[in-house]
Amino acid sequence: MSAATADVLVIGAGTVGLACAWALLERDPTLDALVLDAGDFACGGSGRNASAFRTLWSRDFNILMSKESLAVFRDAAAVFDYPAGIDLREEGYLILAHDAATMAGFREASATLTRLGVPCELLDPDQTLRRCSGLSGEGLTGALFGPECGTASPFSYLDALLGAVRRMGGRVEFRRPVERLAAESTGYRAETPGGPVSASRVILCTDWAAPELLSPLGIDLPITAQPKEAMVTVPGPRQLDVTLMAPKTGLGVKQLARGNFILSMTLDRPPGSQDGSTPTWLAACARESITLYPALAGLAALRCWGGAISKTPDMQAIMGETERAGLYVAVSAYKGFMLSPAMGRVMAEIVLTGETNHPARALSPARFATGVLESELLTI
Repeated sequence: MSAATADVLVIGAGTVGLACAWALLERDPTLDALVLDAGDFACGGSGRNASAFRTLWSRDFNILMSKESLAVFRDAAAVFDYPAGIDLREEGYLILAHDAATMAGFREASATLTRLGVPCELLDPDQTLRRCSGLSGEGLTGALFGPECGTASPFSYLDALLGAVRRMGGRVEFRRPVERLAAESTGYRAETPGGPVSASRVILCTDWAAPELLSPLGIDLPITAQPKEAMVTVPGPRQLDVTLMAPKTGLGVKQLARGNFILSMTLDRPPGSQDGSTPTWLAACARESITLYPALAGLAALRCWGGAISKTPDMQAIMGETERAGLYVAVSAYKGFMLSPAMGRVMAEIVLTGETNHPARALSPARFATGVLESELLTI
C-alpha cells in the first residue's frame, strides 16, 4: 500500500497536539499538516482534567508561557473564530502552604513573578482566611494568591482549536492510532490501521504514552504516567470564589458557577489502566477535602473519573527535537491545557526554524543526557 504523505505529522489531537498544528499553520499556511489520534475527540487527558489554569509558577519559561497562553484564552473567540468563547473565568488561585519550606518557596516564586509582570500576593494565615472564609486554618502557614488564574472549558477550547486547524487546511483524523514509527530516507513512516503515512517531520504529542513510539527508535526519555482522579459534587450554595490548591496533599478544589464542586487529587495506586476511578480514592479525596474546606461535608458526589498526567524527573515539559533529526516531542508534564497555546507556538518555531530564543529552550530532550534538570517550586 502506498503511503499517504504530510509535511508534518502530529501524533496526538489533545490540546498540545492541536495547538502545535494550529501554530504551524499560522506561521506557514502552505504547510501540509496531518494530526492523527488513537481515540475520539477529548477522550484523553485533555478531556479529563479539572479545567483550571494558572499563571503562578517559579521558573521564567513556565511564567512566560502561562502569560502568552492566558492572552490567547482571553481572546479565544477572535483568535479561533469561535464566537461562544471558552468560558474563561479569572476568579483567582489560592495555593496554600502548610509548612515553612512551602512558604519560603512561595516567597522566592513571588519575586520572579513580580519581575516578569505577573500579579500575585503573598498572604499570611489571617489574610488567607479572610480571602477564603470557609477555609480551615489548621496547620496553615500562608498562601500565594494569583488573581489572573482561573478556569476555562477544555472541551470548548479543544473544539475551537480543532475548528481553526481544519479551516486553515490541516487534516485531523480521530480513531486512527499510530502503531509504529520508523525512520526512512526522507523522514519517518507511521504505521496505522488506515495505512502508512510518510512525513519529513513528526511531532509526538501523546504525553505519557510517548515512550511506546520512541523506544523502538532507540530514544529513551524518562516519561512515565501518574494516575490522577477527580470528582464532581451535587450543587451547593455558591460560596467559593477562588480555586484552592494544597501542595501538601495534591488536592484541588473549585466551585462552578452552577454550584457544583470539582475536587481533584493525585493518589498512588497499583499499575494498570490509567482511566477510571479506584475505590480507595473517593474516601481519601473526600476526607482531605472536608478537612481543608469543611462546608463540603454535606454534599454528595455525582461522579468520579480518572486519567493520567505525564511525569518527568523534574516535572517539567519536554519540548524540542530528539536525537533523531526531524523527530520532535511535546510532552506537557501535567501542564498541557494550561500552557498549550504557548507550547504550540514555541514548538512551531523550533520545527520550522530549527531553534527558539524562548527560555523554554531549556526544556529540550537533551537535558536528560546532560543531567541539567529544571526544578519547579510550584509543582502540585
